[in-house]
Amino acid sequence: MNYEITGFIERERALEYLSLFDTLVLPSYRISTTESNILIKVIEAWALGIPVIITKHRVFLNSKIKDYEDIIYCEPDPNSVTKAIAIILANESLRRKIQANGLKLAKQFDYDKIAERLLKAFED
Repeated sequence: MNYEITGFIERERALEYLSLFDTLVLPSYRISTTESNILIKVIEAWALGIPVIITKHRVFLNSKIKDYEDIIYCEPDPNSVTKAIAIILANESLRRKIQANGLKLAKQFDYDKIAERLLKAFED
């Protein structure tokens, strides 16, 4: 099926759509924003137990997010993306491992925990 979603989607509905995904695929070029920020959609996918395929940006490496354990890295080219999708869909045990690790990763990026760490850093 082909879908086209345009315009604003309420957060709850967007999460409902995301929960239907087998995997979240986000290949992107390396620019300053992609190298330094983890998108909220990635964290939401982890929280929902959805495996993520994404370009290996510096922010993931700095966060010690491991290929074939926490995530599957791809390059922003069709062959690399296709290979990563085929791997995650064909390997049930890898998919389960990445799903479980994703849930753990999502907890690390909880806003309350991040705010708590920032406040503590300012106290020191």
